[in-house]
Amino acid sequence: MNTCFYPRFIAVNPYQLNLADAMAKFGISSEGIEGKRVYLPQEINSREAELLHIHWLHEFYSESSTLKAFRPLIKYVLGLTVIKLRGIKVVWTAHNIKDHDDREPLLDRICTLVTVILANAIIVHSEAAKKELVAQFPFNISRRVHVIPHANYIGQYKNSVSRQEARQRLNIPESKFVFLFLGLIRPYKGVTELIDAFEKLNHPEAHLVIAGKSKDKALLETIQQRAEANPSIDFIPDFVPDDDVQVYMNAADVAVFPYRQILTSGAVLLAMSFGRACLAPKKDCITEVLTEQGSFLYEPAQRDGLFLALQSALRQQETIAARGEYNYKMAQAWDWDDVAKKTVEVYRACFGA
Repeated sequence: MNTCFYPRFIAVNPYQLNLADAMAKFGISSEGIEGKRVYLPQEINSREAELLHIHWLHEFYSESSTLKAFRPLIKYVLGLTVIKLRGIKVVWTAHNIKDHDDREPLLDRICTLVTVILANAIIVHSEAAKKELVAQFPFNISRRVHVIPHANYIGQYKNSVSRQEARQRLNIPESKFVFLFLGLIRPYKGVTELIDAFEKLNHPEAHLVIAGKSKDKALLETIQQRAEANPSIDFIPDFVPDDDVQVYMNAADVAVFPYRQILTSGAVLLAMSFGRACLAPKKDCITEVLTEQGSFLYEPAQRDGLFLALQSALRQQETIAARGEYNYKMAQAWDWDDVAKKTVEVYRACFGA
């Protein structure tokens, strides 16, 4: 079966390539389509594809203004409608239900609604995500929604740097207890709340590392100023190259995910794949992956919940290694071959096979 995935989005996330490589073992050829202004029927015809697998929808209306965003969105909607009429099957993986940055809520809703209506099948990564997605629409889509867990990243990144070497490279003393936030910094990820909670700890051995880019200049400046004022906070406002992910992960004791909202997080699987203990809110999509045995979970609605979780991690330092090992064993169960097999089953079901 020849398939395409769109948009091709692999610069900062190996998800699509890992899935395509794994599906090749089951006889599925999958090629990415680049560019948000392409005309889908033309792209599909040139590749002789039988199925289109759509991923992150926000790419189809991400422009500097609403007016400019309408053009690529209309082109996407028209193109998707035409290929559907031609008998091409459509699958959408709902990595998120709406744009986290909430830049164009109306266009976002239109794009999502059209995609849901035209999709033969929809994939989500958790039962909680399925429940949330189904509740978004006045018509029943539950039969078309399939739960396929997010796969791990074990072996996808280099992992040869020791804890000691990693800390030397980041200039962090061995005695410090290191909390890590790694990844693209966006408002919904709660980095400023993390800094608030960390500063409230006021613990001499606690250290916070925040590493990642942000397109939000005001947010970036806020974090920069607060980090400069606190010697226990290191802020690296740059994209972390794949080969350096191991440095940050192996220097850390606990990976922190203070998200205000979350549907799927490959970042959690990444931390588990490096055998890190995790700290995150008790949200259904999180608790399907993380447990108390490997993590420090807190009620997001609880006052000082994040602070108390950080405090709990500090008080239970002797359990950190065991929690990391537990998470690694959990992550091993979610391998790409299994995910690819389930995805191929969804593909074939679209054709009635």
